Amino acid sequence: MSEQLSLNFSEAPRSASGLTVWREMRRAELDVVAFSKGLPIGRPARVRLASGVLAEGKLVLANEELWIGQPLAGDVRLRIGNIDFSIAEIESCVRIA
Repeated sequence: MSEQLSLNFSEAPRSASGLTVWREMRRAELDVVAFSKGLPIGRPARVRLASGVLAEGKLVLANEELWIGQPLAGDVRLRIGNIDFSIAEIESCVRIA
């Protein structure tokens, strides 16, 4: 009977995992979008919408899973908590600590 070979992964060089690299790239892409739109995307914010709704929390893209690796469309949807809105609906937006 032949001996089964195995790979010893514990001796592999330690480098950043693919997920860590992806998260860093994602954060950099998000920072570029946030800067270009003048919004604190990915950060805590207080947003007042034209309808009078006041939302406070982390400002994120509403459809993040569809955006990965794709250019943003003109009708960018944002979200704080369970409130989705477009950039055009924003009356004021302030980054909070």
